[in-house]
Amino acid sequence: MSRMTYGQSKKRNVFFSFHYADVMQVNNVRKSGEFKQTSSDTGRSIEGFNDYSLWESRRLNGDDALKRLIREGVQNTSVVCVLVGSKT
Repeated sequence: MSRMTYGQSKKRNVFFSFHYADVMQVNNVRKSGEFKQTSSDTGRSIEGFNDYSLWESRRLNGDDALKRLIREGVQNTSVVCVLVGSKT
């Protein structure tokens, strides 16, 4: 395993939680990670993120099934981002 030194950037593994009815607005946020930028404050490159979102639009059988699906989706992520839209 390699170690990061100060000043290095690392892509985060992000789980986006959202109501599927808001997917059009959510995609504006999710797609923003595709663009590499340079921070004006530090001059460091901003790498974006790896998207670990789930694409689940069908109804699940009960709360336990939904909880299990989300738990599995979050498992290998370093950030959870909850996006609340007009349909949430």
